[in-house]
Amino acid sequence: IWISLGVGLWVWFWMMMKKWVTEIILTDRRLIYKTGFFLVEVQEVDIEQLASDNVRQTFLGRLFDYGFLHIRCIEATDFWLPAIAEPYAFRNA
Repeated sequence: IWISLGVGLWVWFWMMMKKWVTEIILTDRRLIYKTGFFLVEVQEVDIEQLASDNVRQTFLGRLFDYGFLHIRCIEATDFWLPAIAEPYAFRNA
């Protein structure tokens, strides 16, 4: 039982670290996605360079209103945003 409790706590801590070190910033000029603690990775795209965006939601995602966003860019590399609450409201903002 102690092993399963330790594994559960480790998984919970790992997921919370991912949440704590991730920032998604949407301004009127650009979209910024920053992740990482020791090794920080920043992806920045001007709003004019956004070609399209797709929302991916599972059944649980639709039930609890969260989903993943796939951002397609004209001159920059495409990227996926992690699971966010209210993805359609974020997309329409």
